[in-house]
Amino acid sequence: PVWDVTTRNSDSTDPELTNSDKVVLSIRPNLLQQAAQAYETEDYQTVASLLERYSQTDAPNSEVLLIYAVSLLEIGDFSTAMQSLETLAESGSLLASEAPFYQCLALIKQGKIEEAKTLIRQTPKGDTKLERLREDLN
Repeated sequence: PVWDVTTRNSDSTDPELTNSDKVVLSIRPNLLQQAAQAYETEDYQTVASLLERYSQTDAPNSEVLLIYAVSLLEIGDFSTAMQSLETLAESGSLLASEAPFYQCLALIKQGKIEEAKTLIRQTPKGDTKLERLREDLN
């Protein structure tokens, strides 16, 4: 699975989790588990809805932001997806480097090929997914 909320619960000894993370995950695991199950079955509308509800009361981590954005891309909500990807890109997390690829996909899905090419040129080389997109667009 792309993400796994079942391994993180209130009994977790993961040093990366703060006490507030543990509390949030113990209070809200059902919502995240439902979203993860919906993602696995490619029910992106349900994923987006569940993660929107989650985000209304809890600050989403980078993993949640990425899954939310991908789900929004799949259902065609490009504007909200781009906002989430921008937040992810600015987060400084390990997953922040994934944002430009998905931003390019959003632009391509909207027929904004030149904007996608510009974003690819502005992104440092080394991202193999972006390099493949660059080749496909040329």
